[in-house]
Amino acid sequence: MEDKKNRPFLKHHAVPTLIEGIILWIIMIIPVVGWILGPIGLIVINILMGIKAYKGEYVNIPVITNFCKNQNWI
Repeated sequence: MEDKKNRPFLKHHAVPTLIEGIILWIIMIIPVVGWILGPIGLIVINILMGIKAYKGEYVNIPVITNFCKNQNWI
């Protein structure tokens, strides 16, 4: 795993995706709205981002990616 920590493409996608997953799980706790939008958001957003990343594109989640860059996690 040490060789994967130094790959910028993997690091760029791993950290924001983990934070996005945590946020979506928190949203799913909210009654009714979270139960409807949470799973849909989780499935649709992750599939679209996965397709773009598979093509070799850098995917930016508007608020989350900027937050990660400001924290120097990316």
